[in-house]
Amino acid sequence: MNRVGRVTARVVLATAAMAFLAAPAQADSYEFQFAVRGDLWAHADAYSGNTYGDVSYEDDGDEIYVHDTQKDGMRVAAFWSVPALNRTGLCVNKAGNESLLECDKSFAEGHRIYIRFAGRCNGSVSPCNRLSHFSNGSSTDSTDT
Repeated sequence: MNRVGRVTARVVLATAAMAFLAAPAQADSYEFQFAVRGDLWAHADAYSGNTYGDVSYEDDGDEIYVHDTQKDGMRVAAFWSVPALNRTGLCVNKAGNESLLECDKSFAEGHRIYIRFAGRCNGSVSPCNRLSHFSNGSSTDSTDT
């Protein structure tokens, strides 16, 4: 192979390697947020829950509500995902004692959001910042943003 052929081959290989290494950057961005007190008025466009708590998504304002329905000292959370926007996250209510809190998000309109009650987590033994830290979750619901 002549010198021009070797240089061309190296450029092609370098370009391919950069494209391969850049691919993970396209993965979902993970957003962790503690829920706070907000307007606490919700129309549930998507809902998921069980006896430990429930979550709802309201598309008018892009708000995710997390309701703790037990006085057990555990944290509860909403796990959500908007695949078309490469965004995934966890909205955690750490107030306990039957509290209702919200995470205010900003999503581009017209994309499918999936939301589910992630379950509960003991904040004294875990940081409760990943879906895997939660147990007793519920099924997924979806709607458009």
